[in-house]
Amino acid sequence: TISKKDTDILITGRYGLRMDNLANQYYGSPTYWWIIANANNIHDGKLGLKDGTILRIPKDYNEIIRKESNE
Repeated sequence: TISKKDTDILITGRYGLRMDNLANQYYGSPTYWWIIANANNIHDGKLGLKDGTILRIPKDYNEIIRKESNE
């Protein structure tokens, strides 16, 4: 579980918006889509989002990656 923080970015999903594209935009790599999925409790393996979905994007992704690699 990725804890909520005041620095998280909130966006509203719309048609065509994908977690891999958001990861590339916010983190510089589409391979970090799993951070956005985990932060939003999305575990269906789909990268696309439904219209109107409120999505939380953790800003401090480097800290999350460090924690994951230490576990």
